[in-house]
Amino acid sequence: MLDGPIIDVAIGLIFFYTLLSLVCSSIQELVAGLFGLRSKNLEKGLESLLGECAAKELYLHPLVRNLSKEGKLPSYLRSATVAAALIDVVRSAGGDDSVEGADSPRSASDELAHAVERMDRDSRLRRVLLAFYREGEDTTDALEKRLASWLDEGMGRVSGWYKRRVQYIVLVIATGVTVGVNADSIRMAELLWHDDALRATAVETAMKHDSADGRALEETLRALGTSPLGYSDSFCLWTDFKLRMALGWLLTIAAISLGAPFWFDLLSKVARLRSSGTRDAEDER
Repeated sequence: MLDGPIIDVAIGLIFFYTLLSLVCSSIQELVAGLFGLRSKNLEKGLESLLGECAAKELYLHPLVRNLSKEGKLPSYLRSATVAAALIDVVRSAGGDDSVEGADSPRSASDELAHAVERMDRDSRLRRVLLAFYREGEDTTDALEKRLASWLDEGMGRVSGWYKRRVQYIVLVIATGVTVGVNADSIRMAELLWHDDALRATAVETAMKHDSADGRALEETLRALGTSPLGYSDSFCLWTDFKLRMALGWLLTIAAISLGAPFWFDLLSKVARLRSSGTRDAEDER
């Protein structure tokens, strides 16, 4: 029951979605690295949380500046590092470096509180730190930990910005890849259904792959006698394009936009289910 043509067609489609998703993910990572999308998103997020001036001073601090190559911004920062750098920026701006004898935590906290009071009244960072003081975070260590916790919450929202932005990019890439290789879901399903050799080869190849490997696409296409991807030599966009082809493309674009992890996980589950069903059927005989 679980090794019939319907299940095999589903496995074949899922496998191709997995491979195409891997291609899109690789291109997306290349684009993200080329244009520094992560570092730009992080910079925008810190400016939103702290204000432009505070973010600029943060990036100039040695704790942050030394984490990236010269002329480039870091793409990731630990909240504890950011909090420590910000506290030091505030203390330095308040003239704490010239204070001698502030050895006790309480003395250092008093000096820090004074430095916070002297900050620009329109500073977002000043309002945040004063709010923490009012909550009872009156020691330097407690203030730094509370600031790091607040940054974690804020950066969660920034990560959401990046994911949404990446989703748009993946959608564009998925469209290009789908149209470029003619990954028509309807056509692929029909070929897998009618061509027993193609379906068997696709399922066999899918069952062999234990991990998502970008090289699997090339290996699979070499193994298949008839590829469900690509255009015929006589294809002409103006005469051979049909609404059904557009629908097939849209289905593929929507599918591979879900990402390779989604499809690989589903492929693993369906493959295990099919294997279990096949063994059970053999045992009954």
